Amino acid sequence: MKSLLLKLLGTQFARFCMVGTSGLLVDMAVLALLLNTTPLGAVLSRIVSIAIAMTNNWFWNRQFTFQRSETPQTWSQVGQEYLRFVAVNSTGALINYASYVYMVKSTLALSPYIALAIATFVSLAFNFLGSKFLAFRR
Repeated sequence: MKSLLLKLLGTQFARFCMVGTSGLLVDMAVLALLLNTTPLGAVLSRIVSIAIAMTNNWFWNRQFTFQRSETPQTWSQVGQEYLRFVAVNSTGALINYASYVYMVKSTLALSPYIALAIATFVSLAFNFLGSKFLAFRR
C-alpha cells in the first residue's frame, strides 16, 4: 500500500495537483490581502490574485512537475514557454473566473474563498492537459 501511495504521488498529475495547491494558497492569500487592504472588491481582486498565482504555478510546474529546469534554455525560450503557459492557463483561468463570479454574484452568493476553491477544481483538468501538451511540450 505504501508503495502504491508513493507511486501515485510520483505521477505528473499528482505533482501538478501539489503545485496547484500552492497556487491556490497564493491565490487565496493575495485575494485576502487585497480584500482587506484595497477597495477593489471580490471581482477585481481576483483578477490580480489569478495573475500572481499563475506565475507561481508556471515556476513550480517548470521546476517540479514537468522538470524543464534540466534542459538549458535561452531567456527567449523561457519567455516563450512562459507565454505559452499563460495563454493555455488563461483559458483555464477564464473558466475558473467565470465559475467564481457566477458563484459569488448569483443567488448562490457563496463566500469568495469557497467559490475560489470550487472554481479551481472546475478548471483543473483543462489546465493539466493544456500545460502537459502545449505549455511544456518538449
